[in-house]
Amino acid sequence: MTDDASNYKVLQVDSQFLNDFESEMMFKIKGSNKIPVVLCTEDKTYSIKSVGTSNTVYFLSSNMDDDHLIVQTCVDHVLEMERTNPKLHTLKYILQNDELDLDKANTIEQLEELIQASSHEIRVELDKLNAICVLEKWFLLAEPLKQEIMNQFIKYCRSRGLDLNNLDYLSVLPNINIDAPDLIVKKCVENHCIPVDGDIVKINPEKYCILMAKSILQEKEKWSKDTFMIKWEFLVGESFEITLEMLSGLIAVDENTNTLKYLPWYELPVNHRDRFEILFATKQEWNERDIIPFVADLVQPGVTAADLLTKYARVVIDENGQKKVNKRVI
Repeated sequence: MTDDASNYKVLQVDSQFLNDFESEMMFKIKGSNKIPVVLCTEDKTYSIKSVGTSNTVYFLSSNMDDDHLIVQTCVDHVLEMERTNPKLHTLKYILQNDELDLDKANTIEQLEELIQASSHEIRVELDKLNAICVLEKWFLLAEPLKQEIMNQFIKYCRSRGLDLNNLDYLSVLPNINIDAPDLIVKKCVENHCIPVDGDIVKINPEKYCILMAKSILQEKEKWSKDTFMIKWEFLVGESFEITLEMLSGLIAVDENTNTLKYLPWYELPVNHRDRFEILFATKQEWNERDIIPFVADLVQPGVTAADLLTKYARVVIDENGQKKVNKRVI
Protein backbone atom coordinates (compact mmCIF):
# COMPACT_ATOMS: atom_id res chain seq x y z
CA MET A 1 0.00 0.00 0.00
CA THR A 2 1.32 3.45 -0.88
CA ASP A 3 -1.47 5.89 0.11
CA ASP A 4 -4.03 6.36 2.84
CA ALA A 5 -7.42 4.98 1.74
CA SER A 6 -9.07 8.19 2.97
CA ASN A 7 -7.56 9.99 -0.03
CA TYR A 8 -9.75 7.99 -2.43
CA LYS A 9 -13.53 7.86 -2.89
CA VAL A 10 -15.48 5.72 -5.34
CA LEU A 11 -18.54 7.44 -6.77
CA GLN A 12 -21.12 5.15 -8.35
CA VAL A 13 -22.96 6.86 -11.23
CA ASP A 14 -25.48 5.90 -13.89
CA SER A 15 -24.64 5.72 -17.60
CA GLN A 16 -26.26 9.09 -18.39
CA PHE A 17 -24.22 10.91 -15.73
CA LEU A 18 -21.07 9.15 -16.93
CA ASN A 19 -21.71 10.21 -20.54
CA ASP A 20 -22.31 13.79 -19.44
CA PHE A 21 -19.16 13.74 -17.30
CA GLU A 22 -17.07 12.44 -20.20
CA SER A 23 -18.49 15.34 -22.24
CA GLU A 24 -16.87 17.71 -19.71
CA MET A 25 -20.01 18.34 -17.69
CA MET A 26 -19.28 20.50 -14.66
CA PHE A 27 -20.55 19.65 -11.19
CA LYS A 28 -20.10 20.79 -7.60
CA ILE A 29 -20.20 18.86 -4.32
CA LYS A 30 -21.69 20.90 -1.50
CA GLY A 31 -22.09 20.19 2.21
CA SER A 32 -20.33 20.04 5.54
CA ASN A 33 -20.30 18.14 8.82
CA LYS A 34 -23.61 19.80 9.72
CA ILE A 35 -25.23 19.88 6.26
CA PRO A 36 -25.90 16.72 4.21
CA VAL A 37 -23.66 16.46 1.16
CA VAL A 38 -25.19 16.87 -2.29
CA LEU A 39 -23.80 16.84 -5.81
CA CYS A 40 -25.13 19.51 -8.18
CA THR A 41 -24.84 19.56 -11.95
CA GLU A 42 -26.03 22.52 -14.02
CA ASP A 43 -29.68 21.45 -13.68
CA LYS A 44 -29.98 18.60 -11.15
CA THR A 45 -29.31 17.86 -7.48
CA TYR A 46 -28.25 14.46 -6.14
CA SER A 47 -27.95 13.22 -2.58
CA ILE A 48 -24.80 11.27 -1.76
CA LYS A 49 -24.52 8.50 0.80
CA SER A 50 -21.78 6.06 1.73
CA VAL A 51 -22.67 2.39 1.24
CA GLY A 52 -20.56 -0.56 2.29
CA THR A 53 -19.59 -3.14 -0.34
CA SER A 54 -19.26 -6.90 0.00
CA ASN A 55 -16.06 -6.85 -2.04
CA THR A 56 -13.00 -4.71 -1.42
CA VAL A 57 -12.06 -2.46 -4.34
CA TYR A 58 -8.32 -2.14 -5.04
CA PHE A 59 -6.61 0.73 -6.85
CA LEU A 60 -3.68 -0.49 -8.88
CA SER A 61 -0.85 1.12 -10.80
CA SER A 62 1.88 -0.43 -12.88
CA ASN A 63 5.57 -0.38 -12.07
CA MET A 64 7.38 0.91 -15.15
CA ASP A 65 10.58 -0.95 -14.21
CA ASP A 66 9.37 -4.54 -13.88
CA ASP A 67 5.76 -4.48 -15.15
CA HIS A 68 4.47 -5.46 -11.73
CA LEU A 69 1.20 -4.02 -10.41
CA ILE A 70 1.32 -1.96 -7.25
CA VAL A 71 -1.67 -1.69 -4.89
CA GLN A 72 -2.13 2.01 -4.26
CA THR A 73 -4.98 1.63 -1.78
CA CYS A 74 -8.29 -0.15 -1.26
CA VAL A 75 -11.80 0.87 -0.23
CA ASP A 76 -14.68 -1.13 1.22
CA HIS A 77 -17.48 1.34 0.48
CA VAL A 78 -18.79 3.45 -2.41
CA LEU A 79 -20.68 6.73 -2.63
CA GLU A 80 -24.13 6.29 -4.15
CA MET A 81 -25.99 9.13 -5.90
CA GLU A 82 -29.75 9.59 -6.00
CA ARG A 83 -31.81 12.42 -7.53
CA THR A 84 -33.26 14.57 -4.78
CA ASN A 85 -35.13 17.81 -4.25
CA PRO A 86 -32.96 20.94 -4.27
CA LYS A 87 -32.73 22.53 -0.82
CA LEU A 88 -34.36 25.84 -1.75
CA HIS A 89 -36.30 26.66 1.43
CA THR A 90 -33.65 29.11 2.69
CA LEU A 91 -33.46 31.08 -0.56
CA LYS A 92 -36.36 33.39 0.32
CA TYR A 93 -34.71 34.45 3.58
CA ILE A 94 -31.30 34.96 1.98
CA LEU A 95 -32.89 37.23 -0.63
CA GLN A 96 -34.72 39.47 1.84
CA ASN A 97 -33.11 42.91 1.79
CA ASP A 98 -35.38 45.56 3.29
CA GLU A 99 -32.65 48.22 3.11
CA LEU A 100 -32.24 47.66 -0.67
CA ASP A 101 -28.49 47.48 -0.01
CA LEU A 102 -26.75 46.00 -3.05
CA ASP A 103 -23.64 45.31 -0.97
CA LYS A 104 -25.68 42.82 1.10
CA ALA A 105 -27.23 41.13 -1.94
CA ASN A 106 -25.82 38.04 -3.66
CA THR A 107 -24.89 37.20 -7.21
CA ILE A 108 -26.11 33.94 -8.75
CA GLU A 109 -22.62 32.51 -8.16
CA GLN A 110 -22.80 33.39 -4.47
CA LEU A 111 -26.28 31.89 -4.20
CA GLU A 112 -24.95 28.67 -5.72
CA GLU A 113 -22.40 28.50 -2.90
CA LEU A 114 -25.07 29.08 -0.24
CA ILE A 115 -27.88 26.91 -1.59
CA GLN A 116 -27.77 23.15 -2.09
CA ALA A 117 -29.25 23.25 -5.58
CA SER A 118 -28.16 23.48 -9.19
CA SER A 119 -27.89 26.80 -11.01
CA HIS A 120 -30.97 26.01 -13.10
CA GLU A 121 -33.05 25.02 -10.05
CA ILE A 122 -32.06 28.22 -8.26
CA ARG A 123 -33.05 30.35 -11.26
CA VAL A 124 -36.44 28.61 -11.51
CA GLU A 125 -37.05 29.34 -7.83
CA LEU A 126 -35.97 32.98 -8.24
CA ASP A 127 -38.64 33.32 -10.92
CA LYS A 128 -41.29 31.70 -8.68
CA LEU A 129 -40.42 34.12 -5.88
CA ASN A 130 -40.52 37.05 -8.32
CA ALA A 131 -37.02 38.07 -7.25
CA ILE A 132 -35.32 40.91 -9.07
CA CYS A 133 -31.77 41.26 -10.34
CA VAL A 134 -30.01 44.62 -10.17
CA LEU A 135 -26.40 44.91 -11.30
CA GLU A 136 -26.16 41.10 -11.16
CA LYS A 137 -27.31 41.07 -7.49
CA TRP A 138 -30.49 39.20 -6.54
CA PHE A 139 -32.99 40.09 -3.81
CA LEU A 140 -36.67 40.28 -2.94
CA LEU A 141 -38.56 43.53 -2.68
CA ALA A 142 -40.98 43.88 0.21
CA GLU A 143 -44.55 43.29 -0.94
CA PRO A 144 -45.78 46.77 0.11
CA LEU A 145 -43.03 48.42 -1.95
CA LYS A 146 -43.85 46.36 -5.06
CA GLN A 147 -47.53 47.11 -4.61
CA GLU A 148 -46.93 50.86 -4.28
CA ILE A 149 -44.66 50.96 -7.34
CA MET A 150 -47.12 49.09 -9.54
CA ASN A 151 -50.10 51.02 -8.17
CA GLN A 152 -48.50 54.32 -9.13
CA PHE A 153 -47.39 52.96 -12.49
CA ILE A 154 -50.85 51.68 -13.47
CA LYS A 155 -52.65 54.76 -12.15
CA TYR A 156 -50.44 57.07 -14.20
CA CYS A 157 -50.94 54.99 -17.34
CA ARG A 158 -54.71 55.04 -16.91
CA SER A 159 -54.78 58.75 -16.15
CA ARG A 160 -53.08 59.37 -19.50
CA GLY A 161 -55.20 56.86 -21.38
CA LEU A 162 -52.19 54.70 -22.22
CA ASP A 163 -52.66 51.21 -23.65
CA LEU A 164 -51.55 48.69 -20.99
CA ASN A 165 -50.84 46.18 -23.74
CA ASN A 166 -48.58 48.55 -25.69
CA LEU A 167 -46.55 50.69 -23.30
CA ASP A 168 -43.34 52.64 -23.68
CA TYR A 169 -42.63 51.98 -20.01
CA LEU A 170 -39.41 54.03 -19.84
CA SER A 171 -41.39 57.21 -20.56
CA VAL A 172 -43.67 56.45 -17.59
CA LEU A 173 -40.98 55.70 -15.00
CA PRO A 174 -39.99 59.38 -14.31
CA ASN A 175 -43.55 60.00 -13.14
CA ILE A 176 -43.39 57.47 -10.32
CA ASN A 177 -42.71 59.28 -7.07
CA ILE A 178 -41.56 56.74 -4.51
CA ASP A 179 -38.76 56.46 -1.96
CA ALA A 180 -36.67 53.86 -3.76
CA PRO A 181 -33.70 53.96 -6.16
CA ASP A 182 -34.72 54.50 -9.79
CA LEU A 183 -33.05 51.26 -10.85
CA ILE A 184 -35.11 49.30 -8.29
CA VAL A 185 -38.33 50.88 -9.57
CA LYS A 186 -37.37 50.07 -13.15
CA LYS A 187 -36.62 46.42 -12.36
CA CYS A 188 -39.85 46.04 -10.39
CA VAL A 189 -41.90 47.34 -13.34
CA GLU A 190 -40.00 45.11 -15.76
CA ASN A 191 -40.73 42.13 -13.52
CA HIS A 192 -44.45 42.75 -13.91
CA CYS A 193 -44.38 43.28 -17.67
CA ILE A 194 -44.01 41.16 -20.79
CA PRO A 195 -41.64 42.44 -23.53
CA VAL A 196 -43.33 43.28 -26.84
CA ASP A 197 -40.74 45.12 -28.94
CA GLY A 198 -37.72 47.03 -27.67
CA ASP A 199 -38.89 49.34 -24.88
CA ILE A 200 -42.53 48.50 -25.63
CA VAL A 201 -44.10 46.15 -23.06
CA LYS A 202 -47.48 45.02 -21.84
CA ILE A 203 -48.53 44.46 -18.25
CA ASN A 204 -48.33 40.82 -17.18
CA PRO A 205 -51.97 40.40 -16.09
CA GLU A 206 -51.42 37.40 -13.83
CA LYS A 207 -48.43 38.84 -11.97
CA TYR A 208 -50.14 42.20 -11.50
CA CYS A 209 -53.43 40.70 -10.33
CA ILE A 210 -51.67 38.38 -7.87
CA LEU A 211 -49.67 41.30 -6.48
CA MET A 212 -52.83 43.31 -5.89
CA ALA A 213 -54.61 40.30 -4.37
CA LYS A 214 -51.79 39.91 -1.84
CA SER A 215 -52.16 43.55 -0.79
CA ILE A 216 -55.77 42.83 0.15
CA LEU A 217 -55.21 39.40 1.71
CA GLN A 218 -52.53 40.75 4.05
CA GLU A 219 -54.96 43.26 5.58
CA LYS A 220 -56.62 40.63 7.78
CA GLU A 221 -56.55 36.90 8.49
CA LYS A 222 -59.82 35.85 6.84
CA TRP A 223 -62.05 37.28 4.13
CA SER A 224 -65.56 36.69 2.89
CA LYS A 225 -65.01 35.36 -0.63
CA ASP A 226 -67.59 37.73 -2.12
CA THR A 227 -66.16 40.78 -0.34
CA PHE A 228 -62.63 39.87 -1.38
CA MET A 229 -63.59 39.40 -5.04
CA ILE A 230 -65.38 42.77 -5.14
CA LYS A 231 -62.42 44.56 -3.58
CA TRP A 232 -59.91 42.74 -5.80
CA GLU A 233 -61.84 43.52 -8.96
CA PHE A 234 -62.08 47.19 -7.98
CA LEU A 235 -58.36 47.39 -7.18
CA VAL A 236 -57.09 45.87 -10.46
CA GLY A 237 -59.67 47.69 -12.60
CA GLU A 238 -61.76 46.53 -15.53
CA SER A 239 -58.71 46.06 -17.75
CA PHE A 240 -57.94 42.75 -16.07
CA GLU A 241 -59.97 39.58 -15.62
CA ILE A 242 -59.53 37.91 -12.23
CA THR A 243 -60.16 34.34 -11.09
CA LEU A 244 -59.41 32.56 -7.82
CA GLU A 245 -57.40 30.01 -9.84
CA MET A 246 -54.72 32.73 -10.13
CA LEU A 247 -54.18 32.38 -6.39
CA SER A 248 -53.59 28.63 -6.42
CA GLY A 249 -51.11 27.79 -3.64
CA LEU A 250 -51.65 31.20 -2.01
CA ILE A 251 -55.13 30.95 -0.49
CA ALA A 252 -57.24 28.33 1.28
CA VAL A 253 -60.93 28.59 0.38
CA ASP A 254 -63.52 27.24 2.83
CA GLU A 255 -66.61 26.37 0.78
CA ASN A 256 -68.71 25.77 3.91
CA THR A 257 -68.30 29.33 5.22
CA ASN A 258 -67.59 30.95 1.84
CA THR A 259 -64.40 32.47 3.28
CA LEU A 260 -60.75 32.45 2.26
CA LYS A 261 -57.43 32.80 4.05
CA TYR A 262 -53.98 33.89 2.87
CA LEU A 263 -51.72 30.82 3.07
CA PRO A 264 -48.72 31.13 0.73
CA TRP A 265 -47.03 27.79 0.07
CA TYR A 266 -43.54 29.28 0.43
CA GLU A 267 -44.18 30.25 4.05
CA LEU A 268 -45.22 26.73 5.11
CA PRO A 269 -42.83 24.36 6.94
CA VAL A 270 -40.45 22.24 4.88
CA ASN A 271 -41.05 19.24 7.14
CA HIS A 272 -43.72 17.11 5.47
CA ARG A 273 -45.66 16.19 8.59
CA ASP A 274 -45.66 19.77 9.89
CA ARG A 275 -46.84 21.01 6.47
CA PHE A 276 -49.86 18.72 6.50
CA GLU A 277 -50.64 19.58 10.13
CA ILE A 278 -51.00 23.25 9.17
CA LEU A 279 -53.02 22.46 6.04
CA PHE A 280 -55.55 20.39 7.98
CA ALA A 281 -55.65 22.88 10.85
CA THR A 282 -56.67 25.44 8.21
CA LYS A 283 -59.23 23.18 6.50
CA GLN A 284 -60.46 19.78 7.65
CA GLU A 285 -61.18 18.64 4.09
CA TRP A 286 -59.60 19.67 0.79
CA ASN A 287 -60.34 18.99 -2.84
CA GLU A 288 -57.34 17.16 -4.27
CA ARG A 289 -56.79 19.80 -6.97
CA ASP A 290 -56.73 22.55 -4.31
CA ILE A 291 -54.25 20.95 -1.91
CA ILE A 292 -51.68 19.81 -4.49
CA PRO A 293 -50.24 23.34 -5.11
CA PHE A 294 -49.45 23.53 -1.37
CA VAL A 295 -47.28 20.39 -1.49
CA ALA A 296 -45.89 20.64 -5.04
CA ASP A 297 -42.53 21.93 -3.78
CA LEU A 298 -42.14 18.75 -1.69
CA VAL A 299 -42.32 16.52 -4.75
CA GLN A 300 -39.02 14.94 -5.73
CA PRO A 301 -37.80 12.25 -8.12
CA GLY A 302 -39.62 9.02 -7.25
CA VAL A 303 -42.13 10.78 -4.97
CA THR A 304 -45.26 12.29 -6.54
CA ALA A 305 -47.85 14.57 -4.98
CA ALA A 306 -50.20 11.58 -4.90
CA ASP A 307 -47.58 9.64 -2.91
CA LEU A 308 -47.38 12.45 -0.35
CA LEU A 309 -51.16 12.57 0.02
CA THR A 310 -51.31 8.80 0.48
CA LYS A 311 -48.62 8.88 3.17
CA TYR A 312 -49.69 11.94 5.15
CA ALA A 313 -53.42 12.19 4.47
CA ARG A 314 -56.47 10.12 3.59
CA VAL A 315 -57.87 10.38 0.06
CA VAL A 316 -61.49 9.37 -0.57
CA ILE A 317 -63.82 9.68 -3.55
CA ASP A 318 -67.18 11.32 -2.82
CA GLU A 319 -70.54 10.53 -4.41
CA ASN A 320 -69.77 12.91 -7.29
CA GLY A 321 -66.52 11.16 -8.15
CA GLN A 322 -64.41 14.00 -6.72
CA LYS A 323 -61.26 13.20 -4.72
CA LYS A 324 -61.36 14.62 -1.20
CA VAL A 325 -58.35 14.80 1.10
CA ASN A 326 -58.72 14.51 4.87
CA LYS A 327 -56.38 14.25 7.83
CA ARG A 328 -55.00 10.78 8.37
CA VAL A 329 -56.05 9.44 11.79
CA ILE A 330 -53.24 7.48 13.38
